[in-house]
Amino acid sequence: MIDSDMSERLVNEYTTSRGTYDDLVAAAVDLLKKLISESGVQLYSVTGRAKSIDSLKQKLTKPNREYGALGQVTDLAGVRVITYLVDDVGTVGQYIEREFDVDTTNSIDRGKALDPDRFGYASVHYVVRMKAARTALLEYKRFANVPFEIQVRSILQHAWAEIEHDLGYKTKESIPTEVQRRFSRLAGLLELADSEFDGIRTSLTQYREQVTRDVGAHKDVELNKDSLLALLNSDPHVRALDQLVAAEMKAALVQQPSDLLADRMVSWLRNAGLPTTQAVSAAADKYKGKVAALARTWLDGKTYETTGAGIGTFYLAYLLAASRGDVTVVSAFLDSNNIGESSKRRLMAERLVKIVASLS
Repeated sequence: MIDSDMSERLVNEYTTSRGTYDDLVAAAVDLLKKLISESGVQLYSVTGRAKSIDSLKQKLTKPNREYGALGQVTDLAGVRVITYLVDDVGTVGQYIEREFDVDTTNSIDRGKALDPDRFGYASVHYVVRMKAARTALLEYKRFANVPFEIQVRSILQHAWAEIEHDLGYKTKESIPTEVQRRFSRLAGLLELADSEFDGIRTSLTQYREQVTRDVGAHKDVELNKDSLLALLNSDPHVRALDQLVAAEMKAALVQQPSDLLADRMVSWLRNAGLPTTQAVSAAADKYKGKVAALARTWLDGKTYETTGAGIGTFYLAYLLAASRGDVTVVSAFLDSNNIGESSKRRLMAERLVKIVASLS
């Protein structure tokens, strides 16, 4: 513990310069968001804070802490990056190590530091400084040689840490033995969940690659969002249907399928009795004339500048929903896809059913 005179001097110095640390946090948060966006990693959040005056006072009273200058207190400014998946913690770490000067002595991967039989759930803590090339820029110049902390953890690690903190126990020894066992079991479950989420993502990536190849080779595949997107990109009957509807709209066809459009269509196509990609392809060919006629009548001369791949299949879903002759079913279709104004969907459904009935 440092003496009272040194403690008072450091607190006074920090009080005077607190605004700089607030600005450093804001700059670091903004910079990390921009840098990590380049990696394609989806983040839950990037937040930061400058240490409060009271927190600094408490820190300076702790035993085994010796500070002779404010710059030796490395966590006066802190940023927390929370990823969705634990594998992304390492990816974010690579960007941090590339873009900042990392103080390896004071940085720690707490997950690696834990003994195998210890309970707990950890994150990676970096102590960093802005690189000289960055602080040469006017907007970062005043942050030269100012250390700050970047903490990186997955969302499950964050949940563990927040709950553990809320329970009020700081060390393993302070927790009753039976509760320690429960902590250990839970930590194992959360670690397994983190690992499983990573595994699911890997499996989905592999599946998308495989289903794209299979659909492109005209193999019959279960209809889901991924297989439908592949179908919209490659199937000649589906693409021809897009071109027919785009022509009725007088619109340029943009060949980039929409994830949202695919999500909306899958359940309706399956409910219409089209459970596979080949069933959709066959229906697109079989009903192309009726789909074009439906689009022509429904649009009633209205035109668009562009439309996206999948528009023909979307009108096919319209046709199949309305062909049941049930206005309630079609109204539910419009509701689930958020099509048109909510107050007018019943009237839209009635019109669709009427148009499709006239095509029979």
